Amino acid sequence: KKLRKAEYEAGVQAGMEAGMEAGMAAGMETKVKNQIKKKLAKGKDAETIAEELEEDTTVIQKLIDEIEKE
Repeated sequence: KKLRKAEYEAGVQAGMEAGMEAGMAAGMETKVKNQIKKKLAKGKDAETIAEELEEDTTVIQKLIDEIEKE
């Protein structure tokens, strides 16, 4: 019974860690999207935004496309 409890607790811990990582990643993406929205509102293009955020232009363009679909 102790082994099952330890396995259960390890599984719960692993699940919590995975959830935290997923939440952090989603939060970071939301933050970057908000920064992109502000920069687009100022009339900046994808290349300029990518330079300012120190990110690849293709990544920024993908996020811009997602923003436009929202």
